[in-house]
Amino acid sequence: MSDARTILNMTNHTYFNLSGELKRTIEDHTLKMKSDRFLELNEHLIPTGKMLHVDHTVFDFRDGRRIQEGVVSEHPQNVLVGNGYDHPFMLTGNQSEPIELYDEESGRQLVVETNQPAVVLYTGTQLGNNYDIRGRRSEKYLGLCLETQGVPDAIHHSHFPSTIIEKDQVYDSETKWSFRIK
Repeated sequence: MSDARTILNMTNHTYFNLSGELKRTIEDHTLKMKSDRFLELNEHLIPTGKMLHVDHTVFDFRDGRRIQEGVVSEHPQNVLVGNGYDHPFMLTGNQSEPIELYDEESGRQLVVETNQPAVVLYTGTQLGNNYDIRGRRSEKYLGLCLETQGVPDAIHHSHFPSTIIEKDQVYDSETKWSFRIK
């Protein structure tokens, strides 16, 4: 509960790689999520305020899409972030459909349920190779993040859902991760 009017947009930056023991990068993982719009980013990777439709782009994950498609895409937004994704997606409707990440080779599946209006998909495009993770040298695409949250930079864009918590307002955010074998 806030004791004053406050900007609040909490999230997480947990990396997932379903291959097991980091055997492979996440490029062959398939992501499915109900989102028909994503936020355009400027050269500083900050939302411009434009919500772009995913139709006929590599940003359309509604029926499932391999991460690799965004890595090799020449879409200016994929190139901007280092050949992949680092974009906020608006979750359609009341977030009633979970986000699903799947690695076909291992059979592992991650199911993400949230009450938040957005998720940032980050595919590790800025990961360098200057440290080790569990004995493996870090590299691009070694993991991906699904950062459930309010809409990033909403304070600067009045048409985005607000991330302001009023005095005496309770903030409630829920994200549930479930792991399955498919």
